[in-house]
Amino acid sequence: MKLPQQHAFLERFFAADNRITWPEIINRTLKPSTLERLEPWLDDVINQRFPVILPRVYQGGMCWYALTDSDTARVELGELLTAHVGASYTDFDKQPYELSAQDPVESAIIDTYGDARTCKVYRFSATSREHIDAVFTALGRLRCQLAQRPALKQRLVRHRGRILRDINLALYRRDGSQAMRYLTELRRAGGIGDQNELFLELRSHALAGEWQQIMEHPDLRIVLDLPRPRALTEALMEAVYGYQLLTFEVQDDLSAQREFFQSTLAKRLQGLFLANPRVTSASAVKSSLLWLLSDTEAKPESVRSRAEQLAKHSFCPSEGDRRWIERLLAEFPEAQTPARQTGGTDEYRAAPIAGPSSELLTHVDYTDFDRLRLEADDDPVTVLEVLGSSQWEGTPAIQLAALALKCAWAVSSSQSAHQAQQLFERLDEDERGKLLVKPAYAKYLGAVSAKLSSEACGIVTWHDWLQQLLVQPDWNGAKDCAEDGAEDWPDTALDSRLFSELVIQCGDSANEQAAQVVRECLPCIAGWLFRHESATRWQPVWLALIELLSLDEQSSSEDMIFATDLARGYLQGTVTAEGYGDLIDYLCELQTSSGSGTDSGDIWLDMLELFVLHPCPQQQKRDVLFASVYSAFCANASRYKAEQWGYLVLFAKEAGLSYTQPESVFEDEQTESTLQLTTTLNGKKIGLYTLTESVAKRVKKQLEEIYPQVDVHINSDKTSTKPLKALAKEADLFVFAWLSAAHQAYYAIKDARGNKPLLQPRGKGSSSMLRCLLEYAQQSSEAINA
Repeated sequence: MKLPQQHAFLERFFAADNRITWPEIINRTLKPSTLERLEPWLDDVINQRFPVILPRVYQGGMCWYALTDSDTARVELGELLTAHVGASYTDFDKQPYELSAQDPVESAIIDTYGDARTCKVYRFSATSREHIDAVFTALGRLRCQLAQRPALKQRLVRHRGRILRDINLALYRRDGSQAMRYLTELRRAGGIGDQNELFLELRSHALAGEWQQIMEHPDLRIVLDLPRPRALTEALMEAVYGYQLLTFEVQDDLSAQREFFQSTLAKRLQGLFLANPRVTSASAVKSSLLWLLSDTEAKPESVRSRAEQLAKHSFCPSEGDRRWIERLLAEFPEAQTPARQTGGTDEYRAAPIAGPSSELLTHVDYTDFDRLRLEADDDPVTVLEVLGSSQWEGTPAIQLAALALKCAWAVSSSQSAHQAQQLFERLDEDERGKLLVKPAYAKYLGAVSAKLSSEACGIVTWHDWLQQLLVQPDWNGAKDCAEDGAEDWPDTALDSRLFSELVIQCGDSANEQAAQVVRECLPCIAGWLFRHESATRWQPVWLALIELLSLDEQSSSEDMIFATDLARGYLQGTVTAEGYGDLIDYLCELQTSSGSGTDSGDIWLDMLELFVLHPCPQQQKRDVLFASVYSAFCANASRYKAEQWGYLVLFAKEAGLSYTQPESVFEDEQTESTLQLTTTLNGKKIGLYTLTESVAKRVKKQLEEIYPQVDVHINSDKTSTKPLKALAKEADLFVFAWLSAAHQAYYAIKDARGNKPLLQPRGKGSSSMLRCLLEYAQQSSEAINA
């Protein structure tokens, strides 16, 4: 093709900051093979066709910029790049790249295709010669496909409900960074509303340990003033404690902890603690107890009662958590009146409060509604009781209903919901409209209605919940009920056999809507099950849930990770040959539909490792699962890393099978060995934290084979021990596997790391742990070379 001597954009793009220059192109002095690959894309730019995909060469590798002319086309381009390039040859992650106006090459793109805010592009890079050639070949296939496809195109955007499910699964496994990536995709797909997206964003930051981003977030104060999901409140409280208060607990300095909270956090974060639903995690309970201790104006008896309620319902994964909560409780003054049950449930035991006519209430003038409103934050149970008396006949009904809804939302009990509902029903239609036009009160009423709906249906167990869902698939309060049940229901709230039968009913095509709701609520169900795993009686439930996931036509890699986690629970009990065979069948279905490439390969290998670690009652079935993964690897061998092939061969050998690596993988391995010499971890001290020592030992062995002088240390302590903190502080790199790790251990590690890298693998197995280490080493090398 004949190229113009001058082109405003291409001359700037192929300039000094790009080792491919415009004079080389037009004078045809560029390497012929590179020029041949480049010319079709240059023709697209000259003729103003999209997409635009152009390379940039820098020291140590090559990157490509890809952009198109609309948001819809950009989403489609991301899917096409994933299919053709993926993460096998490059670092492409399907997230838009933020261009810099200070960079000469990127400035040319901004000036030609839009400003820095609106110009959304993809950027991906490769370092090895083989991978660069593979990318050029893949982009050539992509261009041919774009030229030959029909004019009618579909919008390749995942359904928002499917993306939201992936967000919730990522949050369940405490991977805030991955949840943020899914949230970006959700916003591109249309979003679910600014407020709900903000809640997800802050929760993701909290789980990712990004405390500074939370504190500096421009909308944080808005969130603290809004009614919000209990999960977000709990995550923020955990972040507060983990990143600003745990240090004092580790130093065994309760006085300093109280002083720091009082002077630094109490006033700034009061919206987080005022009128919030009950929390149960140890760190959130400790934060709440410190808040109550900082309140010097509230009635001592009431504060003590609320503190005891928090401690009673707390979930403490370690003895250290229990001891610190007991020390905090000892700081409260003893109650002077005997405990009393306040209502139909023991969700809120207001021990010192005997009702509106008690002597305690004489401390406050309850004839003054404004004073009563102030008391609502300290004692919502008593205020609700007082609101129901006849002494407020002169007060506008809308004010009474508004305060009652706020108190009922804070208490989150069936009795409080009834009390608020009675006052709300006294309002006429016009008054209800005026009240509910305010988002906060609409949210309060929604929570109250969901609580009443669950109670009206007699839902107090998981099988009650599932039966109601099968009868009423469009039940609006299903998710709220499941979230409350996950926190409130005891271990007697699930009949394993009955629940499994109902889950299997959901798999019927006639119950697909109910099945989707169950899949959305899987993190709640699994969280409850793992919290109450006192016996192997949940085995039928694990299997039924995995089957339900396998029947979904829109399964994702998150489903594969989650199913592997459920399979781990199933395999820890006594497994029959029939149940083992069914488990293999379901996982094979998921494995073949959950994507492909490097990331999927790690997830599959983590799954295979699980079946190597546990006894095998049916060898033939296990061989089928290994064969399924091996076939997927062989279908496109170069999409998988050399170390992934190594793990596959190793696991197969331990399972009594003999697999070999393709020759092309050996060639890639030699190239990657050259790369590893430039990104060496030799001489580095690396810490590995996981509760499964056999997994860490595999990673240690593999690292020592790649880097003979690396210093690898393994820790599996469940609490914040001195050896764990010392390793976290001294290690150059630290890998934290999230396998049922106590929050206390995580926050202690995070605190000790400071600004040093803390790597969290996506999965729980050795392949995922090794992958995050090697990727970090490669990214560090690219940054140095750039």
